[in-house]
Amino acid sequence: MDENKKTFRRLVLSSDDIRQAKRFVKFILKNELYLEINADQGLINRSMQISAIISYIRPFSGNRGKNDTFGKLDKKHLNKLTEDELKFHCHIKGLRDQVFAHTDSEGRDLKINITDFSGTKTAVSSSRNTFAPLSQEHWVKFLEIINKVDSSITQDIVDMQSQFRKNDSF
Repeated sequence: MDENKKTFRRLVLSSDDIRQAKRFVKFILKNELYLEINADQGLINRSMQISAIISYIRPFSGNRGKNDTFGKLDKKHLNKLTEDELKFHCHIKGLRDQVFAHTDSEGRDLKINITDFSGTKTAVSSSRNTFAPLSQEHWVKFLEIINKVDSSITQDIVDMQSQFRKNDSF
């Protein structure tokens, strides 16, 4: 498959992921789930938070490239982000990499102490909760970033479509 078709396929896949993340974030904001007023709301918020972050970072995470697409989205789609937004993007990627998509002991500052209870050795673990919910302010900022990335990807899709012939299928 030629380079343009592989690029186009990556753009379409990435657009789907980014728009999915946008739907999760909008749902969180609309329903004020970040407040976590009760246990059920907290559970829904945390689930949506994981889903939004994983969906958003997926295009940037180095998916396995196959012969029909590229592994990850070109970083040029982050060019419209401010320095502060780019830092937040990196923070979100760190959460995805160390907390949500992987169980990373470093990200959780895991400590294990072996202790003796009545002659029986017992492992006692402790870790800090890195799974704190994002604030309303962070969700709004995240949505602004998502919108900028979505706009950049959409523009590339529109620009590239003219290269293909009617009835092309790939």
